[in-house]
Amino acid sequence: MDLIFSDEDIDLEVAENELNHRLPQEFNGTMAVCGPDTYIYYASTNSPGRWHDAHVIRNSNLWNIFENGELPFNGAVILADSAYPCRKWLIPPFPGDPDGAQKRFNIAYRKTRSIIERCFGIVKDRFYALKTGIHLHKVEDASKLIMCGFVIHNLCLRYGDNDNDFEKCDEEQASENLTQADQNDGAFNRRNQLLNNFT
Repeated sequence: MDLIFSDEDIDLEVAENELNHRLPQEFNGTMAVCGPDTYIYYASTNSPGRWHDAHVIRNSNLWNIFENGELPFNGAVILADSAYPCRKWLIPPFPGDPDGAQKRFNIAYRKTRSIIERCFGIVKDRFYALKTGIHLHKVEDASKLIMCGFVIHNLCLRYGDNDNDFEKCDEEQASENLTQADQNDGAFNRRNQLLNNFT
């Protein structure tokens, strides 16, 4: 669920009250990792909807696997939006309005990372109920329906239903603030290694 605020001053009490009334406690968030062909390699649909993205990934088995160095191939990274911490394997963009190589990195990053937004758009277009809203009695059923949509999407790709008429999704820009504890020097070194490709 996306909550959009303007750049005007926000009364935090009003915003929190609005969030509490718009987002039920049992709402489940969705997190996914896809490849350049929009094939979904990992998905989680059962984290509480009020959890911050960084908290969701830290509590996933994906975090444990990658933190233990079990990468699908040497040097593998996941491009994440700015709401996620920077790790050796989890790379958010450079913050602020950088210039030079960091700016070129962020431009390439946005173009590449937009694939996940396109993937979500394709899945929603394939399965209209995911686009218009799911009205079920149990939250668990909604999570299962979303996961089924991901599985069927992958089957469509595997068996040649590569209908690209769905590519209409814009990349969302998250601008959550992270604490310094969410970062680590090895992660920044890894991002800087990738940055060398843009100098």
